[in-house]
Amino acid sequence: MPQQRLPSVLSSSRAAGGSQNTVPINPKLIDDVERHAQELSDGVLALIANLTGRMNEITACTGASVDITHQAATNLATATDESVQQMNVLIDAVCALKADIGAVGVLSAQMYA
Repeated sequence: MPQQRLPSVLSSSRAAGGSQNTVPINPKLIDDVERHAQELSDGVLALIANLTGRMNEITACTGASVDITHQAATNLATATDESVQQMNVLIDAVCALKADIGAVGVLSAQMYA
């Protein structure tokens, strides 16, 4: 971002034809004030550029964090679905085993009767 220069007080119309009732201002004092004002302006511009850069970095990090959180939630949902499917297979196997054990119990009772 190009640095903007403050307009000079010495170039204003007031400095060219001042009133007779005013106290003259030392041009060196005006130059010092302008120099300090320009330094402050440059500092503020640098601060704004720095803050803008930081905000862009934070925005990028926040976007990446949201993407990671979304991927983690998607992975968790997928793992949960797979776990539920495997649990249903296990429940079906246990039910089949229970039926087989029931048949073995009937057969055992007939053998010892």
